[in-house]
Amino acid sequence: MRIEIAIEGPRETVRALEQRLPERWETPAQGADDDPQRARLILVEEDDRVDRVLIRISRFAERELRNADALEFRVRNLAYSEPSPWCESLRDPFQPIPSLSIRPWSPSASRAGDRHTLVLDSNLAFGTGRHPTTLLCLKAIHDLSQGPWGLGGKSVLDFGCGTALLSMAAVVLGAGRCQGVEIDPDAADTAKKNVTLNGLSEKILISHGSWEVVKGKADLLLANLVPSVLLRTGSEIPVHLAEKGRAVVSGFGRNQCQEVEDFFSRVGLKTMERLDQDGWCALVFDLR
Repeated sequence: MRIEIAIEGPRETVRALEQRLPERWETPAQGADDDPQRARLILVEEDDRVDRVLIRISRFAERELRNADALEFRVRNLAYSEPSPWCESLRDPFQPIPSLSIRPWSPSASRAGDRHTLVLDSNLAFGTGRHPTTLLCLKAIHDLSQGPWGLGGKSVLDFGCGTALLSMAAVVLGAGRCQGVEIDPDAADTAKKNVTLNGLSEKILISHGSWEVVKGKADLLLANLVPSVLLRTGSEIPVHLAEKGRAVVSGFGRNQCQEVEDFFSRVGLKTMERLDQDGWCALVFDLR
């Protein structure tokens, strides 16, 4: 799988990184969202090289560049690529799980009258609800809500929330409150918009950042992330999981499932269920 690494920060720092590292940059340093003081670099690597590349770039920046701590690294799995949300086939409502329908947002769309129907704008974030990893997470949330564990009144952390689809699904299916955390500012803004569109602002808080902005422990922790991010930061998941809590982890292919499962076993999680669809996988864990 091919992974896109985006590095954004102060223009001077980003340009110095571009000039002093011999990477094969996919996109040279350019303006970030038309801010003249910021710039962004794009690098594409195979998934088995991503961790080594990120570590090398991070160490170089910390050692050689001023203001290195202002650099933001974002990672996107290009295998996730979904059809554009404006494709005709994606403008129609669909039902990913029995307890939830999704209606793609358009400027003329009104708020859904049925609380089990979500209006979703996915133009600037991953998560139309049609990718197998998202579908697997939705299925896991549905199954947990219907089983003896239940979702009623429980707290949820959706780490790497994208459009906030999983956050909203969890609340619609009974969760009491949810925090969605997203490192990409455009995606975080899209998530906030979706939460507002669906009248769920009182129950869902969207935070821009990473683990440092997480508030407390959650009964249900959702992490639909690329494998390199899961394996680099996933040790935080048991730290932020409440006693008797559940974690739903996805974002990886069938060929990486055992590696991901072994990693989370080492950091203190026990596998409760494995889900598989179209070559993609999800795992449901609890604390050992």
